Amino acid sequence: METAQRTVSEANTDANLWLNEVLSTVRARWLLVLGVAVSFFVLGLVYLWTATYYYTAAFRVSATQTSTQRAGLGALGGLAAIAGVSSGMAGETATPFKLYLEGLTSREVATRLSSNPKLMHAIFANEWDASAQQWREPRSVLRSVKNTAFHLIGLPVYAWQPPGAARMQDFLIGNVLIDQTIKTPLVTISIKWPDPASAVKFLTVLHTTNDSFLREQSRARTEANIAYLSGKLATISLAEYRKVLFDAIAEQEQQLMLVNNNAPYAAEPFGPVTASMQPTTPRPLPVLIGATIAGIVAGLALAILLGPMRRRKS
Repeated sequence: METAQRTVSEANTDANLWLNEVLSTVRARWLLVLGVAVSFFVLGLVYLWTATYYYTAAFRVSATQTSTQRAGLGALGGLAAIAGVSSGMAGETATPFKLYLEGLTSREVATRLSSNPKLMHAIFANEWDASAQQWREPRSVLRSVKNTAFHLIGLPVYAWQPPGAARMQDFLIGNVLIDQTIKTPLVTISIKWPDPASAVKFLTVLHTTNDSFLREQSRARTEANIAYLSGKLATISLAEYRKVLFDAIAEQEQQLMLVNNNAPYAAEPFGPVTASMQPTTPRPLPVLIGATIAGIVAGLALAILLGPMRRRKS
């Protein structure tokens, strides 16, 4: 028992001695800690002076009346056995609104956006040569070093490709943020951009392009359904089946009227697209506070590290 108590006491003594030694080292080198902290603070200032400031543009959307219905299928599920319109209609859950959210980063929407020269020039401004009116590979030391390193170790090096649909889709995936929660039926769609006006224009174009694409898809599908059911109607004489077909065609005609309406098809904006009045990234105060704290920690670590090294040399 006494041995155990003595061991604990010795451990506490060693810990106290180590802590006192660390505190003495830090007090002896407080100028070093201060210098490192100031250096990090200055680096934070330099970063803020040279950084690109981004504004956040956003808008909220909700499902339209059309989106709450099945995507042009309706009563066709009841005709699967007699008309063979689709073998997988039962359990269909891909509403227009869900397709709208998926379409925001889809290749089809990216392809349509990439056909807009002004939009492409704004997004990939560092790769567009306005004087020569052509795309050019941007010069990058980091890219050259990376390609050289990849080549030396046998990794594939991919040649630069002019911006197109694939690059646009990568941009959408990496920059368009979709925020949806179960607390509200509204979904927030946002993007960060150095120019707030351009961000507002981009989100507006993205919404209209995506909504128009889904409208065209639904229109084509509904017209095909009407043509198919009308053809089936001409070949069926049984009154009961003809009534079901008449009802299905009427529902498809109603769906076609909704599709051809000028109102939003899949998603309805809950207010206009707006941009933040002040930059949201980077934020000066958090950057400076974080840099200062990091400098203090680095200074303390350096002071503690140099303490034992100096004693060993002496």
